[in-house]
Amino acid sequence: MTKRIKRWAVMIIFTIALIAVGFTIGTQELRVHSEVESGFEIPSEETLKEDGIAILSYHRILSDQVSLRVARGMSNNNQLSEYNITKHDFIKQIQAIEESGAEIISMDQAQDMMASQIQPIGKYVVLTFDDIAESAFKNAYPYLRDNNIPFTAFIITSKVGQYDADQKLATWAQLKEMHDSGLATIALHTDDMHYLRNDKPVGALPAYELDFQEDYERSQETYRRHFGEDARYFASPYGTITKNNVRFLNQQIEMDGVFNLAQRVITTANPHKGTLDRILITSKNWHSFQAWLDFK
Repeated sequence: MTKRIKRWAVMIIFTIALIAVGFTIGTQELRVHSEVESGFEIPSEETLKEDGIAILSYHRILSDQVSLRVARGMSNNNQLSEYNITKHDFIKQIQAIEESGAEIISMDQAQDMMASQIQPIGKYVVLTFDDIAESAFKNAYPYLRDNNIPFTAFIITSKVGQYDADQKLATWAQLKEMHDSGLATIALHTDDMHYLRNDKPVGALPAYELDFQEDYERSQETYRRHFGEDARYFASPYGTITKNNVRFLNQQIEMDGVFNLAQRVITTANPHKGTLDRILITSKNWHSFQAWLDFK
């Protein structure tokens, strides 16, 4: 067998495996996000807001490999066609934000703006990564670092450095490198409650509220052990938790912000420690966000 045939055989096997893995987790990851419509479309009225803060949510940032393009072409699974963003597309999106005149700011800057009770004037963007997969560290972080762009990473503290479904998560050493750069705000995404029960996020089920509170304490303990300080932001797994869980988080003195997924731009002054909207960016809804950037 020639080297070329061997190479194509490996690629085909890898592509089939990629489709299978994506199918397995896609039905879990993509069908459950509170308030987010099917396909994660950004409502047209959001694109007509002249001012505001858009907090973007990314997940995996993958190398633009031939095998990924082939898998996308062969599969109808949204996990492959929407949820993952290629490195090439990610960089183009960041460049489009900057070229539009919108300002990319840190989470702390956004929180200060909202806490001031003053309606934002102009367009501002906050970059966040849920789970912070190793692919984001390898394919997104270098560009952000080299261009001095701030971002926030929400971590599942019990899964750091491990495989979670289809993805290898960033290690503590990688998280510390990003944290120490001064650009990354490392925040919480639970300790071990990023899963479903009967197709619903456990954090959104009243029966698990005590478990959620205990999980939060564990996540903070782990965070303090590695960073020597408290985490100050929390992103709800699958974009939704119960009102009691939101209330519990907002009562924690160290907590400055709790985030959901709602595909909305923040345009009004929000109460300090409020539940804040984020926009999940996919390969299919970027055009809508670009429309908001372009609207003057």
